[in-house]
Amino acid sequence: MDLEVSYNFFTNEHNFSLNGAAKHSGELGTSADGNLTRLDNALEKMPEKLNRLEEKLISTKEQLENAKEELKKPFEKADELKSKVLRLAELNKLLDMGEVEEREMTILCGRCKRGRLLTSATESMKKTTAMMSLTHCTLI
Repeated sequence: MDLEVSYNFFTNEHNFSLNGAAKHSGELGTSADGNLTRLDNALEKMPEKLNRLEEKLISTKEQLENAKEELKKPFEKADELKSKVLRLAELNKLLDMGEVEEREMTILCGRCKRGRLLTSATESMKKTTAMMSLTHCTLI
């Protein structure tokens, strides 16, 4: 195991790092006895940290196995999802048609003063069409 000591200019602190299979670090103080105690504490915490990490590894492996089992199961609501996605595409298409009509009206009448009036009338028509489509959707 290697011991590295460093100085951080930004925080004005001395730090240590014990490097082996894993890295364990801490902050050094001004007392030599205190620094030895800090190093001893870091060494004593290693087995506890190893146990905690091994438990976490076991838990993660269990979660992975559970996730693999879940992937094997068929999605129960696949048909419902498919129908809802198709209905959403239909509604989006209806809403987009209103926007296209609005752009065409603005382009055609953009040079005259009536262009603004026609645009706002088209917006109202678009909102009404969308509301009618949504109402139709809920009645079906």
